[in-house]
Amino acid sequence: MDKNDIKDRVQHKGYRNNKLNADDRARNVEIGVTRGRIEAIFSHMKRLWDMTRSRFMGLARTHAQFQIATIEWNLKKGARFRQMFG
Repeated sequence: MDKNDIKDRVQHKGYRNNKLNADDRARNVEIGVTRGRIEAIFSHMKRLWDMTRSRFMGLARTHAQFQIATIEWNLKKGARFRQMFG
């Protein structure tokens, strides 16, 4: 991760007798803002577009299926934006 300048964006978890401190809670809130929006998109794809399982065998075809779904998401988002703001 350091080699590619990727940040650790995994939320921390408290345990029974070892609760999170204020810094860890603030970090989780910061991560949660982005994560919540992304998880909502995945949830939409799984619920409404039946993407709980891949229809294809192999990583390349599954990747293509997901790419097409994300293109569809962005087109719908752009259409809503254009309808609202002209």
